[in-house]
Amino acid sequence: MSTTRKIHFDKLYSFDRIGEVISIGLPFKKGELTSPGDIIISDSEGRTMLSQAHTLSRYDDNSIKYALCYFKADLPANKEADYSYSIGKSEASSEEAIIEQKDGEFFINTGSIHLQLNKNYKTGIGLISYNKRYFGEKEFEGPILTDKYGKTYTNRTDNIEIIYNGPVCAVLSIDGTHMYNEDAYYNYNITLTFFKDKSYFDIKYRVTNSMDSYLQIQSLFFKYKPGEILDDMKVMTGISNYKTKLTKSTVKDKLEHEINAETIKYESSEHFPEVFLGTFYGDMCDEYGGMCATIYQAKQNFPKSVLLNRDGFTINLVPKGSNKIQLQPGMAKSQRLLIHFHEADITDEELDNISTLYQMPDTGILSKETYIETGLYADFLSKREYDIIDETLIDMADSHGRALGIMSFGDYPDMAYTNQGRAGDNLVWANNEYDFPHACMLLFI
Repeated sequence: MSTTRKIHFDKLYSFDRIGEVISIGLPFKKGELTSPGDIIISDSEGRTMLSQAHTLSRYDDNSIKYALCYFKADLPANKEADYSYSIGKSEASSEEAIIEQKDGEFFINTGSIHLQLNKNYKTGIGLISYNKRYFGEKEFEGPILTDKYGKTYTNRTDNIEIIYNGPVCAVLSIDGTHMYNEDAYYNYNITLTFFKDKSYFDIKYRVTNSMDSYLQIQSLFFKYKPGEILDDMKVMTGISNYKTKLTKSTVKDKLEHEINAETIKYESSEHFPEVFLGTFYGDMCDEYGGMCATIYQAKQNFPKSVLLNRDGFTINLVPKGSNKIQLQPGMAKSQRLLIHFHEADITDEELDNISTLYQMPDTGILSKETYIETGLYADFLSKREYDIIDETLIDMADSHGRALGIMSFGDYPDMAYTNQGRAGDNLVWANNEYDFPHACMLLFI
């Protein structure tokens, strides 16, 4: 008989999340699982949930060690929730996979939005349709990269590959090159993630400096420009700390909001930036519907800005004039945003909920006993409590420095090394010494 292991969700939000797509890595004993299709996700009532799973790693006997699982969950407001996973033969899902590939074309259908793309689309995003409205290269463009010297690059799509595809979630990877005067310069990758029944999708953009000299970025943006922009088209920005502040206007009056070092410097916050530091988004809407864009961890990775006016909706991952943003040869930088198409009558609260959830999604938690029982970690996780280990890990977390900014977040200057003069008059950056994320993972489980 298969072992049933619990997936716990803490109380997190004051609103219901219906059909929320959850992603989680699930561990298994050696020899226990051979096919990811045999994983069953159940709710607290024992009902089987729509799910899909993919192998992440295997043991030397070819059985599965870790699997990445996506499933749909209904999580209640202001309450905890429990799901579980087990191994068995479930009935094949009648739900179709989100992506269909045919003759070099990729067709995405989440049930709410449709997208079509091939290597000829220069935007890297393709043709989008939602609620009988269509958005092509003229309506949704990007990424548009301009360097310090004013050279604006065009995009060439080199390869499109399906990473994951199923009835719950689909991930598509697009490799491309930023071109200038037909010459190849900087490699980039766009990863698109789609969710069943959702009218939003995630864009992860990564640029790599594949040249021998520095890449100094003057601006980097995506842009949305619906076919007809009337003066009464509504625009809005949202930025949160403890509560989201909304600013509303129409396109005839320019609406712009920028996050930079000065805004962060004078903003008091008691959040943990590695987990959550508020959200940041813009929205443009007419009588037929609208598009909202959320920049992931905008405050942690400033500068960022959104601009909404008669010329459209510009999502600035690097606002114009930020010439201090430079990538050394071989260096890469990733940034993310959520594109959300919606009905005209959506409430401000609904928009804000989806944006905030993107910044800090619900996370399934496995018990310490699950990790012990599957045998994937050393015996320091055994039932005996080692106070010295917990104290050491907590001390590492509490004493760890934190730096914000697009080129600094995730690292920090070590003042002990700096004061020793190891870099002359310059700061010495820790460069993730002693592997802080790994310490956090051990503390978490």
